[in-house]
Amino acid sequence: MSDASTLAALWPSETYARTAAGRATAVILGPVAPEWQGAGFCRPLLGTLTDAGYDVHVVDSIAPLLSQVRPSPDAMLGTYRDLILDTTPAPDLIAGYAIGGTLAMALASNLPSVTRVLSLSGPGFADDLLAHELLRLLARLSQDDLTGSLRLLAASVAPRGTQPNADHMDQVEHADPNLAIARMTLGFRLLLGLDARAALCRFQGRTLALTGALSQLATAANLGGAPDQTGQFQHIEIEEAGMRILFDNPAACIEIIKNWLHENE
Repeated sequence: MSDASTLAALWPSETYARTAAGRATAVILGPVAPEWQGAGFCRPLLGTLTDAGYDVHVVDSIAPLLSQVRPSPDAMLGTYRDLILDTTPAPDLIAGYAIGGTLAMALASNLPSVTRVLSLSGPGFADDLLAHELLRLLARLSQDDLTGSLRLLAASVAPRGTQPNADHMDQVEHADPNLAIARMTLGFRLLLGLDARAALCRFQGRTLALTGALSQLATAANLGGAPDQTGQFQHIEIEEAGMRILFDNPAACIEIIKNWLHENE
């Protein structure tokens, strides 16, 4: 068994499909989270993709790298590419939430079958503002303060100028605190080093990047302004939304995504 196959056997994932011949395949990469809780982070999106003809594979962005010691961005992207091709040999669409969106944009040009990228609150790179917030989170995590870290994260993902609600607070009643801290530390360190801008410029397919108009972390500034001379790249801000756009304004997100999926049909 290849290294990718070995990792894939341990890769937490969920599959959503409506059996039909000749369907397309979508892969959704998850955000940084203290534990894998399945597809809850993108639940509003699943029916939209299956209705549009996709079998959907939702995967954990953090678990494959937990056994690696400080992976470099290039090594990490290679691991993900191999995993995706081992589990879904010819994906048509790659999507992701938060760091998953960054990964989707960074990986697409190295996945020949991919024709569409959907990034949900995925920064193109860590600008000074995002880096500052990530370093604050990492400092709290370094004190083994899981509760304080989760509260700080909730305040950061809530829309600017608002108090976080239940949708912004990760629930970890059954999580191993040490593993939760390790997962979050790894994810935030990786996001600090990721830069998807050059890879996204090489991608020849269609890209839709959605960010919250009130996001404190993923913004138009750190998306990177990918060139869109061909009209293949779209960035849309979601009104009244922070980082968790599918929870802050799901109706607006889903309407935009539906329209984009059916363009050029």
